[in-house]
Amino acid sequence: MNNFQIFFDMGAVDIAQKKRIDLTDVKPKLAGFAMPPNATEFAIAIERCWSLATASVYTFANPAKGQCSVTALLAQDCFGGDILKTRVGDAWHFYNFVNGERLDFTASQFDDPIFYEDITSRREDAFKDTTPIQYRALIAAFRAQGNERE
Repeated sequence: MNNFQIFFDMGAVDIAQKKRIDLTDVKPKLAGFAMPPNATEFAIAIERCWSLATASVYTFANPAKGQCSVTALLAQDCFGGDILKTRVGDAWHFYNFVNGERLDFTASQFDDPIFYEDITSRREDAFKDTTPIQYRALIAAFRAQGNERE
């Protein structure tokens, strides 16, 4: 079982609204990607794509570590919506907001619950935390998982 599934099986909860997050109705928005049909399947696919090429602090023990900005960028490419950020320790943590739902595909990197501030961010902010090379590497790995452009 991957980290994302463990996170959700443990009861992924929107702490601010105290509700379970249901991702099954969040559909891909970006034309041209043969995408998994919902955000849950995207989460499973994206975890297989993470590597040292997509985040310099990647580890096998914690594959989501350092992947938040690059993953938020690709998720926005695929689903649309907004990129949000919140402060976790001394760093910004990036995630997505799509169709009224917070989507945090890399929350499993943290041992403690995240207290989301939901600060509106921009792609430029996320790119300050990653590189174009890492972004292209994630896109290439994602396409190699069977998510080729049509």
